[in-house]
Amino acid sequence: MQLWKHALQQGMRDGAADGRISRRGFFGLGTGAAATLALPQLAGRERRPATATRGGGPYTDDPVRLEDVRARWRELGVVGDERGTIVEVTPAKTTEALRRLGGREVKAYGLGEPMYPSIPAFENVPPRKFDLYVNMYGPLGDNRLVFLEERFISFTFQIASQVDELNHIGIDDVYYGNAREADIVRMSELQDPLERQARARQDSEENNYGEGSILGGTRRLGVHNLGPVATRGVLLDVLTVKQRSGDTDALSEDGETLRGDYRITIDDLKAAMRRGRIHAIEPGDVVLIRTGWSKLWAEPSRWEEYLATEPGIWLAEARWLADHRPAMVASDTWGVEVVPAPRENSSFEAHQLLITQEGIRLGEAFVSEELAADGVHEFVFAYSSQLAIGATAGNSAPIAIGAPR
Repeated sequence: MQLWKHALQQGMRDGAADGRISRRGFFGLGTGAAATLALPQLAGRERRPATATRGGGPYTDDPVRLEDVRARWRELGVVGDERGTIVEVTPAKTTEALRRLGGREVKAYGLGEPMYPSIPAFENVPPRKFDLYVNMYGPLGDNRLVFLEERFISFTFQIASQVDELNHIGIDDVYYGNAREADIVRMSELQDPLERQARARQDSEENNYGEGSILGGTRRLGVHNLGPVATRGVLLDVLTVKQRSGDTDALSEDGETLRGDYRITIDDLKAAMRRGRIHAIEPGDVVLIRTGWSKLWAEPSRWEEYLATEPGIWLAEARWLADHRPAMVASDTWGVEVVPAPRENSSFEAHQLLITQEGIRLGEAFVSEELAADGVHEFVFAYSSQLAIGATAGNSAPIAIGAPR
């Protein structure tokens, strides 16, 4: 998720002379707005798929409160857990997803956005960029070997197509499974982002990687807990539903995407299921919602529009989806949930509900145009993230394998 731009803008409006905002200040603001088929045997405590659900509702927009979140963790038995709903992707689940292909001729679909310098990214402190450049080395040896190597000026996995991990979003310094920030973040007492950057540069220059170093990801809940995934994916093509129904209020002026602030409803999701002949969302599925927003990524002239708002679900829809225990909820937008939020001074509460409360990862900027064009609404979803211990996201490009209609 890329949400610092809104906080920085708020900080500037509130009079910050240099546009900087502390981490504490940020969280005090409201924004308003190559795959493998074998599942990993990860170290640590094994957990069987959870079965507790809300039993069909109610699906409300009630605020996300920490006391309710902790009660949900106790209900699910996930206090101390690090894997979330990915445990629903069992070997049997993977086998069944592959069987659904039925021996038909299939096609592989790339779901990732292309990455290059200047791609859309929200402002941040330090800035988020994909400023790749190439160094040249050699010649070496009598054979005069030369080689090239890419480097980065400023980079984060929280850019472009990505999977948000369970350590990415919390509530009042508490993260999924009741993990406390002070226990999982290195040198958490150092709050200012630029001071943390300076300490990281210092430790890097001094080759300080010991216990007293700031270098490294969180001690728990990192992206390495996701592991390689192969499971059933379902495409909920809300955009085509609205285009076919003539619901112009839900569409952009050109009719090619959902409107920037359009809230996708539970009824919209159900209509998209009917269109795709998806009879049920099953535990361990990856749910991919299509809004058409990736079309804006492809046009530099529309990048400001891409980042300003986005169509998506909100709390009632997140609660409905969570009842189905998906491994992941994804969209072709940068943040899955509608921006601006329907409630004033609300900051990405659907992220808190899905990630922090339910242990459901979010997939952002997943391209679904080719799937929709080929009429593929059910497919095998495959993903293997970077094994960056303790990172808050992975942005390897996922793939879908399905049979075009």
